Amino acid sequence: MWKDPRNQDDEHHLFYGAKGRDSRELLRFGRYVCIHWSPDEKYFSVSNYIGSNVAEAYIFQSGDTSRQINVMDLLPPEVANFFRKGISHGYLETLSWDNYGLIVRAFGDRDDTPREFDITLRCTVEREKWTCKKTEANN
Repeated sequence: MWKDPRNQDDEHHLFYGAKGRDSRELLRFGRYVCIHWSPDEKYFSVSNYIGSNVAEAYIFQSGDTSRQINVMDLLPPEVANFFRKGISHGYLETLSWDNYGLIVRAFGDRDDTPREFDITLRCTVEREKWTCKKTEANN
C-alpha cells in the first residue's frame, strides 16, 4: 500500500501487510518505486528511484518483511566496483522474476573506464542465502 506524503517535508510511504496482519512501513521514498513479485509469492523486490541519477533495489520475504536485503550487497565484486568510484549515474533496478530467480539490471556511467556499464544479473536464494551472478537478459 502506498501513502502520500503528509506534508511538503515528508516523503511517500510504502506499507505491506500480509493476510491477517497489520501493515508495516517498508520504506519511504521521494520519487517512485517499482515492485515485482516472485512467481510463488514468497518474495518481492522493490526498485527505489531515489533521484534522477540513482536507483536502489531491495528484496523482501513476503512472510517476514522485517529483513530488507539490499541487492547492492549481493553484487559480484566486479559489478559492485562500478558503483564505488567516480559514479555519475548508477542504477540498480529489478526487471522481473522467473522460476529461476530475480532478474536485475545494473547500469550507469562514471569517470573511470569503462565509462558506461550495463549488466544483467540473476539473483537466487539457496538455504536463505542470496547471491547474484551475471547472466544474459533472456536466460
